[in-house]
Amino acid sequence: MRPSLAFQLLLAVALVVATVSANAAQVCTTQSVGNQEFRGISGSSDSDVIAVGKKGAIYQYDGSNWTPMINPGNEDLNDVEVVDADTAFAVGKDGEVLQLVSGVWTSIGGFTNEDLLGVWAASATEVYAVGKKGTLYRYDGSIWTDQGAPAGTDNKDIEDAWGDANFFYAVGEQGRLYRYDRATSTWLPPDTSCTVGDKFEDLWGDGNGNVYLVGKKNVHLYDGSSCAVIATAGENLLGVSGWTQDGDVLAVGKKGTVLEFDGTVWTETQEGNNEFKDDWLSP
Repeated sequence: MRPSLAFQLLLAVALVVATVSANAAQVCTTQSVGNQEFRGISGSSDSDVIAVGKKGAIYQYDGSNWTPMINPGNEDLNDVEVVDADTAFAVGKDGEVLQLVSGVWTSIGGFTNEDLLGVWAASATEVYAVGKKGTLYRYDGSIWTDQGAPAGTDNKDIEDAWGDANFFYAVGEQGRLYRYDRATSTWLPPDTSCTVGDKFEDLWGDGNGNVYLVGKKNVHLYDGSSCAVIATAGENLLGVSGWTQDGDVLAVGKKGTVLEFDGTVWTETQEGNNEFKDDWLSP
């Protein structure tokens, strides 16, 4: 049975859109936040959401208001991962990596000059950053270690990263999946099931072995052994996330495209005409 409310946040150019679903009926409100383009969003709860973007823009949502956060640098930021109310990581241009500890952002980069495009963290001592030209690094709380060789990356851009209790995943621009078994601390051979030529942008999994990937106008479902297109939108898709317990999956993209799976069917709507770069779905 679906809950009566699910709260979703979407990113657009200098806009944050809050979407409230009540038994599949959507009500959208739009709020202007800052004057920079947002590119990534993540949260630990409805009162702890962080959005990042161009020129080092970082804003935090407390459930009522968006407030700018102090960034020690000004590089463009492409992605953010919120671990809990006190810990988050953001990555961006020229190898920029920021860590949030108890409300203060500090720079912990310097291990690469390549643009970093995605980040995922299980904790403050297990963080993965991915980016241009096959860049893939892991952070243990003290040092960053190059994982490119053990993961089997090529020279193609790695667009984003995601993980669950069992595995860490990273997706290349052509759909090549890099997989790390967190239980055995081993890298599996790269999986090419999804390499069908789409320009992949994002991925999210339900924790049960199903990983959703968006590339061009398609949503792909990877089940650990095969990859199939399960939904197609009218515009290119750039972000995807979901809520495991409810079975909801939300993909967003160009021209305000919102493609939602309610556990049974996919429904496409247009929310304005701005480009949605990323989305985050909370419990």
